Amino acid sequence: MHSDVIAYDADGLAMQSRLFFQPAAQPRAGVLVFPESFGLNEHTMSRARRLAGMGYVALACDVHGDGLLIPDLTEASSRLRPIYADTTRMRARARAALNALARRKEVDPSRIASIGYCLGGTMSLELARSGAAIAVDGDSAKNRTAPSLQTLEMSARGEYMKILR
Repeated sequence: MHSDVIAYDADGLAMQSRLFFQPAAQPRAGVLVFPESFGLNEHTMSRARRLAGMGYVALACDVHGDGLLIPDLTEASSRLRPIYADTTRMRARARAALNALARRKEVDPSRIASIGYCLGGTMSLELARSGAAIAVDGDSAKNRTAPSLQTLEMSARGEYMKILR
């Protein structure tokens, strides 16, 4: 499995996301994997590696800048409060991750999904609300609506990934 650190700027921060994929001759579907509030932890990266093992190009997305992992929930929540208050900032971080993934030669930019739990689900939903042409699965997507968003509600077993094949 190939792994790279992908650097890009978003919302005034230097993001350091992790890309995982199996080398292949043709571009494949990509998946943005947004983490919980803590940031790029092993859980998020293990999900991205698992998706890469299934044939996707997966980007475990940095949400704090510099690939920062914040193990204390109070501190992580405090750092994230401004992007919850101003979703344009949250969308900017998510859109920058999308653009970084879509630019990769390994990715078919017309086949990108976004997944996440907690903060990650909210970021996926806000990315879709911004007008991005993505498929979304996230826990927060189930409880909100958007006029132009067709939220895909799928099972946790990964049924949503069928749309990318």
